Amino acid sequence: MFLALSYPLHAQEKDLKFEHFSIEHGISHSKVNCIFQDNRGFLWLGTNEGLNKFDGYEFAVYRWRPNDPHGLSAQLVRAVLQDSKGNLWIGTEGGGLNLFDRDSENFRHFTPDSSSEIRITGQDVNAIIEDRQGNLWLGTSNGLDHFDLQNKKVANYFPPFLDRAP
Repeated sequence: MFLALSYPLHAQEKDLKFEHFSIEHGISHSKVNCIFQDNRGFLWLGTNEGLNKFDGYEFAVYRWRPNDPHGLSAQLVRAVLQDSKGNLWIGTEGGGLNLFDRDSENFRHFTPDSSSEIRITGQDVNAIIEDRQGNLWLGTSNGLDHFDLQNKKVANYFPPFLDRAP
């Protein structure tokens, strides 16, 4: 069977418009590691120098401040996810997992440290996804973590081919 169209086709590419944003426009770093759009329409960009929120006009930057216990826990942001409850999760390199409170603009930290409310297994969180039960799965430097916030538990699935020895 052969189908012929008698009207001209117009490619959508004529309608596309790209804008370039750089450090001069307010983004914290030129290397963007991840991009996520939340349910409010904000774009969240993880860079080598912090988390950036873009509202379509300007950037708000959340940077690592070593002496701020409620700030972003590390400079380099690898992953951003909004879960089904609207929580914003940030995976960092060297600072574990962060939960961002939009009202207070504070971060809760989840790390392997004993001071962490829920201890994850790796300081580097490279990927975050949510399952149907509302639990997070974290791709960390020490394997895959099943993060159960409700029951405050973490189960780690470490690949047997990796050596944990220092």
